[in-house]
Amino acid sequence: MKLKNLLTMAIFSLIPTSTAAVNDTLDVSDFGHNVTAKEVVNNIIGTLQDSILYIAGAAFVVGALFYAMGGAKEDWKSTGKSIMIGSLVGLAIVVAAKAILNLTMYLIYGT
Repeated sequence: MKLKNLLTMAIFSLIPTSTAAVNDTLDVSDFGHNVTAKEVVNNIIGTLQDSILYIAGAAFVVGALFYAMGGAKEDWKSTGKSIMIGSLVGLAIVVAAKAILNLTMYLIYGT
């Protein structure tokens, strides 16, 4: 139980408190003036993508820790391997979704 709490705290310490504040992607000071729907969608998707990338990276590290600390415990090794594979699959889905969104935005708006 203590290990689970420790790993949970490690994951949350790796996630930045606000990717929007770091990347300044959600600047809506001009909202209502010159902000287009394309810019709003790109800002939201960019922020979500950054957040999910951090979460997937943290999940991969946790999976690697499970795998490395597994030693003779096969269930820990299999859990770690599953977490690492799941984080890589999630990362691939996010990258593919961004590519599909960019293609859709290009087809709709032309730039």
